[in-house]
Amino acid sequence: VPEMEQPPPPRPPADKAARRSMPRRAGDLSAPTSVLLVGSSEVALHALERQLQALGLRTEIAPSSQRALELMALQKYDLAFVDVDLGPHSELDGLALCQHLKRQHHQPAAARAPRVVMVAAQASATDRVRGSFAGCDAYLVKPLDDDALRRALRQLDVRLPMPGDAPYVNSRPGNLHSQLQALDPLGAAPTPTRRR
Repeated sequence: VPEMEQPPPPRPPADKAARRSMPRRAGDLSAPTSVLLVGSSEVALHALERQLQALGLRTEIAPSSQRALELMALQKYDLAFVDVDLGPHSELDGLALCQHLKRQHHQPAAARAPRVVMVAAQASATDRVRGSFAGCDAYLVKPLDDDALRRALRQLDVRLPMPGDAPYVNSRPGNLHSQLQALDPLGAAPTPTRRR
C-alpha cells in the first residue's frame, strides 16, 4: 500500500505586535477591538453597546466596578468606556476605577492598561480636569452622538472595520469570541447586473 503524503506543517502564527502594526485592508478578518462598558444604567449601556457594535467593535458589559475588575482579570480589553457615576452597587466610582486600572498596569510585567473613555452627564472644565488626573484617555458627555463617538475613537487610534469587512456578531458577557457572518455564501457582496 503506497504511503499517503503528509500535509505540510502549519505555519507558526505571526507575531501579534507585527500584525497590529500592519495597515488594515478591506477584507482583513483580524479580531476587532474589544471594549468593556462599565455603568449602572442598563438602558445607557445597551444604547452605547449598539453604537459600538454598529462600528464593528466587540463589546462586553459590566454593571459595577467589581464586575469590571473580575472581567479584566480574565480578559484583555483594548478599550473601556467607564461611567463616572457607577451607582450605589459599585465599590469604586468611575474616576477611582480609571485610576486603579492605570496604576495597576504600571506594575512591572503588567499588561498594557486599556484606553479609558470616561462617560459623564456633565462636562465642566473641573470635571474634565478630574478625569485627566484619574488617567482617562478621553472624556465624553451623555448622550453620546455618533460623530463625537467616532472622533474619540479616531483620536485613540481605534481601527474601525474597512468597507467590505464582514460584520461581527458580538458575544454576550463572559465570552468575547465573535464569529463572522458572510454577506452571501461566497462571502462577497452580489455584483450588480447590467441592463442591455
